Amino acid sequence: MVNLADGGSLLVAGGELDPNLTRLIEIAQRQQVSVCDLRYGQEVSPRFSWHLTQEQPRVGDQNLSATGAFIRYDVFGNLKTKAGASKRALGWYQTLYGWLLSQSQIRLFNRHQLPAVGNKPAMLMLAQKLGLVIPDTWITNEAEELGKYPAGSAIAKPVAGGDFCYSLEQLHSSVEFRNGCAAMPAIVQNRLVAPEVRIYVVGNHAFAFEIRSQHL
Repeated sequence: MVNLADGGSLLVAGGELDPNLTRLIEIAQRQQVSVCDLRYGQEVSPRFSWHLTQEQPRVGDQNLSATGAFIRYDVFGNLKTKAGASKRALGWYQTLYGWLLSQSQIRLFNRHQLPAVGNKPAMLMLAQKLGLVIPDTWITNEAEELGKYPAGSAIAKPVAGGDFCYSLEQLHSSVEFRNGCAAMPAIVQNRLVAPEVRIYVVGNHAFAFEIRSQHL
């Protein structure tokens, strides 16, 4: 179920089988609190796209906005659909969590205690805000958006990590699209052009190293 309210609302995100979220929404509505319901079902995923030069992701035809949020990892998806449920839950959780972490104006439990460093979207947004140039990045599950890239020009990787980067051609051949949507979003970026230099800052010291690969 996806029901987006206007600004000034409480965003509730997670799986639609989560009874805690169902109860939270019931109480919020009883208190006349506007609710942005972003729970996803077992068979259908919402259309989601977020270009990192923009503050607001798009869900369906509407921009996502809220003043407060409550997000839970979907641990209930395995009850009915075991195959791939955990991977899908993690993908959606990291995607929405990354956006919430990057939006300091949205009230979020334990914001400053959460491990944002492990969230790729949040780190890309932080790098951009600090003046670093980041790759042109889409986070999307829409086949139409993926089709806008010329053949061989882009790669896709999981929002939650834990897997390799793949060409968009490999992604299209390995992922099932239902109603034009994959089950979960992926990070889509232009293919890197060598040389690739990575810099790590430890304390007051910066360390750089170059990655050399025949595949870059």
